[in-house]
Amino acid sequence: MPTILESDGQFVTGSVAALPFWELSIDASQSVRKLLDLLDKNVQVPAVLVLEQEKLIGLTPREKVYEKLGRPFGVELFLKMNIKQFYEMLKLQTLVLPSSTLIDDAVKTALMRNAESLYEPVVVAHPNSYFIISMYSLLMAQQEKLQDLYSEVSYFSTTDPLTTINNRRGFFDTVNQRLAMIRYLDLEYAVLMIDIDNFKSVNDRYGHIVGDEVIKSVAQRISTHVRENDVVGRFGGEEFVVFLMDISKESAFDLADKLRLDIASLFHAINGFQIRVTISIGLSHSKGANNTLDKILSEADQAVYVVKKMGRNKVQMWTENLKQPRQTHTIISVTVVQSEAES
Repeated sequence: MPTILESDGQFVTGSVAALPFWELSIDASQSVRKLLDLLDKNVQVPAVLVLEQEKLIGLTPREKVYEKLGRPFGVELFLKMNIKQFYEMLKLQTLVLPSSTLIDDAVKTALMRNAESLYEPVVVAHPNSYFIISMYSLLMAQQEKLQDLYSEVSYFSTTDPLTTINNRRGFFDTVNQRLAMIRYLDLEYAVLMIDIDNFKSVNDRYGHIVGDEVIKSVAQRISTHVRENDVVGRFGGEEFVVFLMDISKESAFDLADKLRLDIASLFHAINGFQIRVTISIGLSHSKGANNTLDKILSEADQAVYVVKKMGRNKVQMWTENLKQPRQTHTIISVTVVQSEAES
């Protein structure tokens, strides 16, 4: 019994040549009885190729052969015919596609056939041979492509293209899933709003391309400080947000301050320059179902605003009145060290 063969990878990606196929053929001069024997011995093959001196005559689908031979006196009338006569009598129309045909185009072409031929197998023409593919394989391949496309669209709709962390939508989608568990288990959690200090001065001096590289570098650094179930997102520009799951107020503040100190000590090597920036962080903490996500985000955002007014490069815990902000040691917000290449 022929096995389903796989493409050797030499063909166009996404083409019909990459699909599993069968290779089962018979010479047109053979009798219909020989064709029937071949089908009976290869029960998984959906059709048989009919060749005349290596030239393709057409495809004889299993169902059409059995249907014709199953009619009254069918065996007696047709078994002694040669296969070419039998093929012509069945008035079959074989769809032959070049091996480079893309799957989407193949499906469109196949579905344009008349209703009687709609789900019959298709022939794929290679330079020196012909193979059979089923409509099931063709439709399944298209479905997989659509699923891959959906996954790609879903990824780009929830991912920030510059930093590859969550964008706003991705952040909210992921955090809302976490909140369902938090409310059920009455867990503590926190939100950090993070803003790169004096970022405009980086763009003004070095240009937006360098500025983008700084944003990417800061995003990567933030990601190294969070845990597996935490969520990092970019809210736009130089602003980031971090959702910390199952964490106390003190631990959240310590994590935020370690992140602040790490960023402040880091030099970003970009285009021959050593650029250092600092960040301001606003922190809001809650537990269970006590607050909505919008509320704690707003609180963290207010805390960042207070930090900016206080001189930047601090972590500020949100309180009801924000009259006694919790501060940490301050260093210069933006430092630029000239490289040897520049000097």
